[in-house]
Amino acid sequence: MTNQSVPEQLLQISVNRLVSENLGGLVRKFADFTKNMEPVARKEAGLLVLGMVETACGDFITKMRARAESTKSV
Repeated sequence: MTNQSVPEQLLQISVNRLVSENLGGLVRKFADFTKNMEPVARKEAGLLVLGMVETACGDFITKMRARAESTKSV
């Protein structure tokens, strides 16, 4: 367990749930592309898509962090 306060823990749980729901929906949409593939090819394509989602998430986080850090403090 981390040193997060209870409100931080609750916020983290909420963030985790929302991210999981949204990324799960995105992955399900991409599953349509592979539905007619053989099982081995489908598994390979699924892992490829997950890797692409991971890369996109990392890129998004990098951009958002840079944006947040560049905003002027009041």
